Amino acid sequence: MSPTAADASLERGLDLDEGPRGALVEVDDLTWLPYGAARPVLDAVSLRVAPGERVLLAGASGSGKSTLLRALAGVLADTGGGDQTGQVRVSRQVGLLLQDPDDAVVARTVGRDVAFGPENAGVPRGPLWERVRAALDSVSFPYAVDRETRALSGGETQRLALAGVLALDPGLVLLDEPCSMLDPQAAEAVRSAVALAVAEVGATLVVVEHQLAHWVDVCDRLVVLGDGGRVVADGPMTSTLAAEGERLAELGLWVPGAPPPSSMEVATGLVTPVRPGGVTASIDAVLRQVQPGLASWQAVHPPQLVLQDVALEASPGEAVAVTGHSGAGKSTLVACAAGLLEPTSGTVRLGAGDREAPHGWRAAELAAAVGWVPQRPELPITARTVVDEVMLTGRALGQDEDALAARAGALLEVLGLGDRRDADPHTLSGGEQRRLSLVAALAHGPSVLLLDEPTVGQDRHTWAAVTGVVEAARAAGTTVVVSTHDRSLASRCTRELVLARPQAGAEPVRRRAQGLAAYASALPLMLVSLVAMVVGLVVPTVPAGLGLLGAELALLLVLCGVRWPQPVLRLTPVAIGAASLWWSNWWWAETRDPVAALLPALRMTSAALPGVVLAGYLEPFSLGDQLGQRLRLPARPVVAAVVALQRFDQLRSTFGDLRAVRRARGVLGRGVKDAVVLTFALLVQALRQAGRLAVAMEARGYSSPVVRSGRRTWAEPARWGRTDLWVVVCAVTLAAAAAVGHLLGR
Repeated sequence: MSPTAADASLERGLDLDEGPRGALVEVDDLTWLPYGAARPVLDAVSLRVAPGERVLLAGASGSGKSTLLRALAGVLADTGGGDQTGQVRVSRQVGLLLQDPDDAVVARTVGRDVAFGPENAGVPRGPLWERVRAALDSVSFPYAVDRETRALSGGETQRLALAGVLALDPGLVLLDEPCSMLDPQAAEAVRSAVALAVAEVGATLVVVEHQLAHWVDVCDRLVVLGDGGRVVADGPMTSTLAAEGERLAELGLWVPGAPPPSSMEVATGLVTPVRPGGVTASIDAVLRQVQPGLASWQAVHPPQLVLQDVALEASPGEAVAVTGHSGAGKSTLVACAAGLLEPTSGTVRLGAGDREAPHGWRAAELAAAVGWVPQRPELPITARTVVDEVMLTGRALGQDEDALAARAGALLEVLGLGDRRDADPHTLSGGEQRRLSLVAALAHGPSVLLLDEPTVGQDRHTWAAVTGVVEAARAAGTTVVVSTHDRSLASRCTRELVLARPQAGAEPVRRRAQGLAAYASALPLMLVSLVAMVVGLVVPTVPAGLGLLGAELALLLVLCGVRWPQPVLRLTPVAIGAASLWWSNWWWAETRDPVAALLPALRMTSAALPGVVLAGYLEPFSLGDQLGQRLRLPARPVVAAVVALQRFDQLRSTFGDLRAVRRARGVLGRGVKDAVVLTFALLVQALRQAGRLAVAMEARGYSSPVVRSGRRTWAEPARWGRTDLWVVVCAVTLAAAAAVGHLLGR
């Protein structure tokens, strides 16, 4: 992107009335070769999009559509690295909706997440919240602005991400499959919202979508990328479809009016269960409730009721489609059936008789019976190459290497991944990763196949391959349960289970901690932690250290009440560190005096204890409000720290997801080695998520001139009340107690 043109539009902030509202887009000979790739994803692409023009960008799976959108947004270099030649020029602010909506979530609540872009654009607080509510209304978002973002389904998160784009009021709107996770009614509402939004302000629109018919009435131009990242068709929507429709359908596009493709004929021998006899999946009266979080600042929110009174039974040779509105609990039902989630009530069984529920099985036993394809295609990726990823579970189960390799290779060929055997799975497109997950779930021959939106992001050819594999698995005696919004896929199943959203009715959860900290702002709590750290590190004697520790415990009783947030989880590292420090000082000291060895342990404990406990009350965005508005710290580092803290709090759920994935793949054990491997996998996943989050933040103005110049606004005021004064008094009291102990210890 040309920084001069784009930055100038952002510096003007809301003064964008002069000239055309839509952005002018110019792309000249753009080529992008990712590091390590054998061929470019984009090859000499040239485009000119006039202000206000609405373009539908189509192409087969893996043709480079998402890559081109990132180039237009100016964030291509942040997606993993590569060699770029050519020029991209965009004259106005850009709003980008990523293919995976989870990558765009930066805040704990819906309102603050949508407000992130307008804050970076310097929109004043009053108009900012008008934008936020208007954007949420335009996408028919079903919840209020204080809804927890982690309590949303995939489809609801997609609508939230789109609202975040529309709230930017951009001159160029870039949408990457904005309706892929939505039910038909929600998808229609989103398309109408997009059409209305771009029409009202005259914004330029570029949307990536496989289903062309859904956008024919919204877009006026069709651009098609072919295999190898080249433009193979470009022209007015109606005339291009009339003249090129048959050829485009042959390329794999879902051309309006073209007959639906037939499922590919797949040999049942490739998908026959290894264990004969089949396995029945049975679910009865599941009630799955999810608590949004464990920190005290989240405990006031009620658990989310996800599934209620659900009954499902699928037998060998059946394929049951689970359908329903976004947020109805389809993904949760599939995960429960896979033994990866434990229901709060009811029963989930795989097999007949009194067999225990699958969530209690060992990893190898579960993997031998179940093949699982989650909604997020990158989540199950564990190996370094595509072929190793496919063979991972079979190797863990001790299957014959030659037979496994033959089956894996044949499935990769069927699903169009034969030429990517040695590629890094993370370099595949979203549609390719989804097909890879299907191959990896089938290669070891499971008796139960559980699929979550397997046809999202597929063109006509790859869709035919996916449905062909599913039908072949059913015909081979596999029990198939598939969650989907795809009506064509659902019609090919033997039965359909339609889920409705569970009725709300959970009572609000009482705040577990009733002390001052539950109602205090971030800054005074940080002051207490800082005072404790300083005075704790200079404790002169063991008696003074014991006195200070007693004072801190009394202070924490006042601040936190009787019950502390996550006491075991938060205090275990402190206890282990203190014990290790005491032992090392006692063992290596010449006098071997156990009492004298207590002093370093007391110093560490008294310095760390208040901060560790009070960290449970530091809601990240509230902390950012305090640092940015009261202390006047620079916005960029404050925002980066706040978003990082927000994502850090989600590492626990990411760890659970990775554990579930490795368990489903049969590679999760209970030893130290497996714990180390899982921790390393968490680190890798966190780094990849951080990279994608950086792309999302850049696309929402994190590096805009408004932010760099210090004119960023804040959606919420930095509150300060009477409780905060009492917490400051507690900090002063702690400092005074430490001073007295220091004097007495001399």
